[in-house]
Amino acid sequence: MTGTQHADTPAVSAMVEPTAGVADRAAGEGIGDRLRRTAYVARTLPARRLGAMMLVLAIAASGGTAIAAAIGARRAQHSVAGFLRLTAAEDAQAYTNLPASTDAAAALRKVARLPGVTRSRRISLVVVGFRLQGGQRAGMVAENTIDPLSTRRPVSTPYLLSGRLPDPRRVDEVAINRSLANLLHVDLGGSIPVSLYTAAQLDDIGGGHDPKPLGGIVRMHVVAIVRVPHDLEKPGTAPTGINTAADGYLSLTPAFWRTRGKSLASYVTGSLLRLSVPVGVVRQEAKQAGLPVGIESGSNSLRDPASVRRSTHIESGALWILAGLVALVGIALLGPALRRQVAVRSADEQALVAVGATRRGLAGVEVLRALPIVALGAFGAVFVGAFLAPHTAFGTSGLAEVTRPVQWPVAVLGAGALAVFTAGLGVVLLGRLSRRSRVSESGAVGDVTRGAGRVLNAFAGAGAPCSVVVGALLALPAQRRNGTTIRSAVATVAVGVALLVAALTFSANMTHLVASPTLRGWNWDYEVGNYSAKAGVRAAQHALRTDPDVAAFTGFNTGNFEAGGRPLGVAGIKDIGMARLPVFSGRLPARAGEIAVTRPTLTQLGVKIGDHLTVVGTSRRSLRIVGTTVGPGALSQDQELSHGGLVGFADLRRLQLNLVESQFLVRFRPGVDRQAALHRLEHRFPNTVVAPFDSPEITTLRRAEPLPLVLAGIVTVLAFGTLVYGVASALRHRRREVALLKALGFDRRQLRVASLVQAGLLAVLAVIVGIPIGLLLGRWTWTLAARTVGVVVAPVLPLLAAATVGVVALAVALVVGAVSSRAVTRVPAASTLRPE
Repeated sequence: MTGTQHADTPAVSAMVEPTAGVADRAAGEGIGDRLRRTAYVARTLPARRLGAMMLVLAIAASGGTAIAAAIGARRAQHSVAGFLRLTAAEDAQAYTNLPASTDAAAALRKVARLPGVTRSRRISLVVVGFRLQGGQRAGMVAENTIDPLSTRRPVSTPYLLSGRLPDPRRVDEVAINRSLANLLHVDLGGSIPVSLYTAAQLDDIGGGHDPKPLGGIVRMHVVAIVRVPHDLEKPGTAPTGINTAADGYLSLTPAFWRTRGKSLASYVTGSLLRLSVPVGVVRQEAKQAGLPVGIESGSNSLRDPASVRRSTHIESGALWILAGLVALVGIALLGPALRRQVAVRSADEQALVAVGATRRGLAGVEVLRALPIVALGAFGAVFVGAFLAPHTAFGTSGLAEVTRPVQWPVAVLGAGALAVFTAGLGVVLLGRLSRRSRVSESGAVGDVTRGAGRVLNAFAGAGAPCSVVVGALLALPAQRRNGTTIRSAVATVAVGVALLVAALTFSANMTHLVASPTLRGWNWDYEVGNYSAKAGVRAAQHALRTDPDVAAFTGFNTGNFEAGGRPLGVAGIKDIGMARLPVFSGRLPARAGEIAVTRPTLTQLGVKIGDHLTVVGTSRRSLRIVGTTVGPGALSQDQELSHGGLVGFADLRRLQLNLVESQFLVRFRPGVDRQAALHRLEHRFPNTVVAPFDSPEITTLRRAEPLPLVLAGIVTVLAFGTLVYGVASALRHRRREVALLKALGFDRRQLRVASLVQAGLLAVLAVIVGIPIGLLLGRWTWTLAARTVGVVVAPVLPLLAAATVGVVALAVALVVGAVSSRAVTRVPAASTLRPE
């Protein structure tokens, strides 16, 4: 059987007649004549309308998803910057340890007149408390505005979600954020009882005690629900104690400060600053002026704006990755299907070549056949992208997008549609030009490659029935045909399986990180305390030293400084060895004058291990970089995990005077009853025992956790859709072999068994190739992500999930084989073999 179709068949005759004499007229034809002839040939070729409709829908879905993800990534990059501009977030904070008196006020007014300061607003951070439903106590640090919030929006104006800003002349009006409103079950227009404490009670509160509010309980009226930069990086889990409402925001008025504020428990009195020069320049100006103030990036009431911006990098990066992967999935899975849909069949190609058609002419025919499919798919992608785009804002970027999102970003949608259109036609054109003109679509039964022959010998040697051996034969590539269809089907399904397994691997590693505090540096049991005075620190040390359940403890504190003109959070630990923080390279600080930083910080500052880094606080210190480790976010929710440094506590105190060991890391003895030990610890340190928490990066990862699953869902639909198409296509392209088998005496049952074996073997080959590649790809992408976040790289391989993917792929292939076998058994042997 040669596989050559004669020119007197109806399909070929329709093309031979209009193209007769092409070889003689080719020299005299113009471009227009060639296009018209190519279009005529494209119209006369058989069309598969159902397959074309399915491809249009698939291209629209995958292209639209990629466009929506790209729009979301762009919004994530710009929404936070826009929100910070909208709220006029501060660049730095000036603070003073002077009493809340005329001296402190005079010092802060002088800071406002420094050349590098463009705007300022004085605030005081006042400790307040609430009673929740059920009698539970919650506390927080409220922002007490000393200078009124004017219409000019001097510094850090909260964004109004509803209501109006508090009247600066009213004592009883407050603005709160949505998180605090939900915690207190109050809305705009409601009122809340607020407990106030005196300055003498400050350290008692920091120790976790719940004293009687000697400042009284006042009822405040909620006149505004607001959103502030603090909301953009709210912690996923809140420490206990006075920071129970750690993601809450409450703003008191200047009238409250004048009436009661100066006598209340307050952590700091300072100014929020907008600057025209770097923070270090203003710090130097204050030093030259002899002002008794400290100046640091960000503030205690609002997180560092640079940190807020950095938190969106994970979101925008995840969305860009999603857009790229969906685009690759579309090209890898839909490209072969599109090429098969528009390909000129072998017999038709032979007739065209015989009358003078060139490779370019055949490519033009396939491109014209693909044009309506790709154009309709690109058009549909615009609508899918426009529909999905508003739903791509999540996490920090979703909170920052306080204005109505742009529903129809015409430029991005147009560029996306053009990319989909170009990619579709490019896949067809490159696919056509990259392969030689085929002489025959099918080889003879048994005409297989050497490797396929070994597989067949293995089946035959195992005593498999003839129908099983023939099914394996049909699933393996033939020599003369070069296995184009079979290899394409196997490769397409393998790509789908690999991408699905990679997405599941990435998701499994993300879940593992969120559930494993040790990967984030938490190698102790609990943190306790919240101290601001030495007396409380000494009492805490004595309590821990005499606790029989405690094997080791050490104190720490954190601060915000500047290095290389950039903000740098630094943690200082008294006994660094006790913390057992992970070391990625080099070592941890062992003596004074040393610092370990995160890997992203090395890159950001352009330094390396062994260099000296100048860190600026209330004083300036040159510290030698000795290694890389996790950031101070491993110890404190106010810091980042991916950026910052670690020093000994003595160096931290030299950078910022009057710091004490505000908290303690605690590790229990082996073999103790942990529940009983925890109960005793909570009794000694009421309301300040902190379990593992999420840093801002982990919180962002939690918000982004659905993205790999979304990608996995998209890949699943496309992969299994392509599996159905690929298996059905492979079965359809073996019609001639099936007809020959029927002529040789195969009955329907044997043909169905052969079809099932063919479909199952195709799936098995794809799974064998796809699962290892998917595991490696998922592990590699997670390793890159983990290094960016600054955590321990300990990838896990979800072997059970990967095996499930393989089993499901095999089951789907068998179902497709069973359905397609009915059509296979109806192949008319006489008419199919007649041209032979």
